[in-house]
Amino acid sequence: PENCNRFIVQDIHHTHFLYNTLKAYHDPFIFINLTSNTDTFRTRQVIAELDGAYIDTACSIQYGIEEYRLSKLMPHTLTRVKNKYPHFVCCGVNPGMVEIIAKKIIAENFLNAKDIDVFFFEYDQFATERKNQEDIPVSWSPNTLIDEVILTPSLELKNGLAVESESAPSYQVRMNWFGDKIQARIVGHEEIWNLQFLPQANVRNSYYAYALHPNIMTALNGTPEFAKEKFYIPDRSTPVQGSDTLIVKVVNASTGISKSMFWSTDNLWTFSHYSINAVQYQVCSSLLFFCELLILLDSRARSITYCGTTLGIDVYGWDMVDDLFKKYKIEWEYIISSHCPFSF
Repeated sequence: PENCNRFIVQDIHHTHFLYNTLKAYHDPFIFINLTSNTDTFRTRQVIAELDGAYIDTACSIQYGIEEYRLSKLMPHTLTRVKNKYPHFVCCGVNPGMVEIIAKKIIAENFLNAKDIDVFFFEYDQFATERKNQEDIPVSWSPNTLIDEVILTPSLELKNGLAVESESAPSYQVRMNWFGDKIQARIVGHEEIWNLQFLPQANVRNSYYAYALHPNIMTALNGTPEFAKEKFYIPDRSTPVQGSDTLIVKVVNASTGISKSMFWSTDNLWTFSHYSINAVQYQVCSSLLFFCELLILLDSRARSITYCGTTLGIDVYGWDMVDDLFKKYKIEWEYIISSHCPFSF
């Protein structure tokens, strides 16, 4: 308890510093890595050496190498280390939570399906009253957003194979969002890569369609330098508007029958309750969900490295998962409307 308010500022890539800092803790520990654009595999090697459990929310970079292709980064991210306790990688909201929801839809509707399609949609309508008309507010890390949309090639599963665009940026589409046509991007995302390893069924086709406020989408049509100059994260004194909505759609490839679930979170609600925006809330609540699963993990699987797709929910049971959803206010619901969005 006396160490709860200690803050140490240092580069996580300095493994000597990281090792010596964590070695001071004699009890078992969980290392929660909230950094972006870091070599998480390099960090996990240190955590494994000290017999720590580990969790992060996004893919790894390769230390000292400028690389944006997920076909190169994801194999590095998922490389196993000699860990005594579980390592959960890419376990935030997306990637992570959306993979759990895909598995949930399959378990409840398509348990005997051999081939399925899984599609992910996100519409982040984050907005504020802009103090400067030249600046554009965004809901999360401007640099990582620019990396994802402008610098990273699109990635899809097509007929069971991971297909990556030859070069960045991600390509543009017009997405049907419940009858409205909006500008979106088909981005390279970790869950698309992970779905190749889904144990329940063979995933034929998958993509992630991502849309943001029109001002942001327009800026993302320019150069990385232009977007970096315009984007900023508003401080906590700035009221936020709009919502962030995630949709996971699963299709039985042999019958064409589809089921979709959505999670929509209002920025005004999260701001008034927690002084954060909807995207931050969804990431944090999903991370808490995975942290609790990690703690509860069956001892038979302690030394495994998991992502959301490979995590064996049968170890816990879907009732426990639903209980954790209620505990952390993770409110996924089935879409009843027949106008489920699609990109093409």
